[in-house]
Amino acid sequence: MRMVDPQTFERTVRKYQRMLVGYLWRRLGYDEGMTLETFDDVICVLYRRWDDVDVGENIAPWLFRVADNCIRANVRKNERYYSRHIPLDDAGGALRSQDFAVNDSYFDNSGMTEEELIGAVRDSLPEGMRELFTYRFIEKRTIEEISEMTGVPYSTLRYRLMKTEAAARRKIKDMFEG
Repeated sequence: MRMVDPQTFERTVRKYQRMLVGYLWRRLGYDEGMTLETFDDVICVLYRRWDDVDVGENIAPWLFRVADNCIRANVRKNERYYSRHIPLDDAGGALRSQDFAVNDSYFDNSGMTEEELIGAVRDSLPEGMRELFTYRFIEKRTIEEISEMTGVPYSTLRYRLMKTEAAARRKIKDMFEG
């Protein structure tokens, strides 16, 4: 096992840092926390796999592949956390206060009705997400119906709904824990 030279390692990280952070920033929906966490994970993998990396070559493709793997791992980790702690979408697609696994006293002490909570979450989303949120969680439309209405392909719509749901979960989490 070869020893990691700190100066070479730091030079390599600095060389690719801006490019990687920009890539992660866009891929993770402009979420600063997830971007920094994922960037740290990529750098840790680089450190652990330093023996496998030929620093003299362009290692950008390898780093981006590692970044994609770290993104998937972090998204899966966060989905597991939120699905256990703040379930948003039940089988019928409805958002209901009784679906929240947060302490009931948070909801009771917030002084908000269910409709006010849903409205606050919806209003906090960007315009495109707000429309999808309304169709899916308020009007309780199926993905197929939304796809037909908007003209967006099914698979693209599923991805956008996943992003919308994640943004709504973050807002709910911020409201109850912030």
